[in-house]
Amino acid sequence: MKQVVLKSILVVLPLALAIPAIAAPPTVEAEVAVEVSDEEALDDDILMVIDLPIAADEARDAGLEEAEITEALDAAEQSAVSAAIITEALDDEAEHFRGKGKRKAFGLWVKVQIAEGVRGKELAALIRDRKEDFAELTDEEKAELDTKIKELAIKHHAHRKALHAKRKQLHEEGKELRFEGKERHDKMVAKAEERHAEAKAIWKQAKKANKMAKHGEKMDEHAEKMDEHADKMDERLEKREERLEKREEMLEKRDEKLEKRDEKLEKRDEKLQKHGGKPGKQGPK
Repeated sequence: MKQVVLKSILVVLPLALAIPAIAAPPTVEAEVAVEVSDEEALDDDILMVIDLPIAADEARDAGLEEAEITEALDAAEQSAVSAAIITEALDDEAEHFRGKGKRKAFGLWVKVQIAEGVRGKELAALIRDRKEDFAELTDEEKAELDTKIKELAIKHHAHRKALHAKRKQLHEEGKELRFEGKERHDKMVAKAEERHAEAKAIWKQAKKANKMAKHGEKMDEHAEKMDEHADKMDERLEKREERLEKREEMLEKRDEKLEKRDEKLEKRDEKLQKHGGKPGKQGPK
C-alpha cells in the first residue's frame, strides 16, 4: 500500500523540487510538438532529481569549487534539462576528484555539453572520459552558448511537459513505473550517511574536548582560588607569629625586671641582717 502511495506522489511530483525555475516554461513551448514513447515515460528519474543536494554536497566534500557547481546548476536551469543529469554529472566528477585529482572548468564544460544536446548516460560517459581541463571561452562564444541554451529550453520544457502527461496517463492505466538510477541512488545515500556519521563523530569528539577544556579551565580557576586562600592564611600566620614574638619579648623584659628587683631585695635583706634588723618580704620570683 505504501509503495502505491509513494509512486502516486512521485508521478505528480513537480520537477521544480530540485530546480525551481524549470517550472516556469517559455510561452513559445505550445508551438513545439513533442512525442513521448511509453518506454521513455515509464523510466522515471525522480530518484536522481531528489538526490541533487546529496550530489552537490558530495562534490563540495571532494573539493569541487562552489562556483563550478553553481555554473552547472545554472546551465540545467536555463536549458530546462532534468536535475537528474546534473546529479549524475556531479557524482561522477566527485568520484574523479577523489580518485584522479582535480579538473578545472567543470561547470562551463557541462554547460557546453548541454548546449550541444548531450544528455543522460551520454553526458555521464563523457564526464568519466574527460581528460583535459576546458579552455576559457571568448565573450562571443559565451553569447553564442547562451543563445543555444535558450533555444534548447523551449524544446526541453515542451518535452518534459509531454513526458509528465504521458507518465500520468500510463500510471492511471495501471502501468508500473521504473525508477532510474536506483543503484546509484542507494550508493549516494549510503556514502552521505557514512560521511555525516564521521562528521557527527568528529563533532562529538570536539564537543567532548571542549568540555574537557572548560573543565580544565574551571580546575585552574579553583587552583588559583586555593592559592589565594593559602597566601591569605600564610599572611595571617606570619602576623600571628609576629605578635607571639612581641609577647615573648615583653615577657622576657618583665622577667629581667623581676630578677633585678629580687637582687635589690636580697641586698637589702643582707644589710638588715648585718645591722640586726628583720629581713623584708621578697617579691615574686
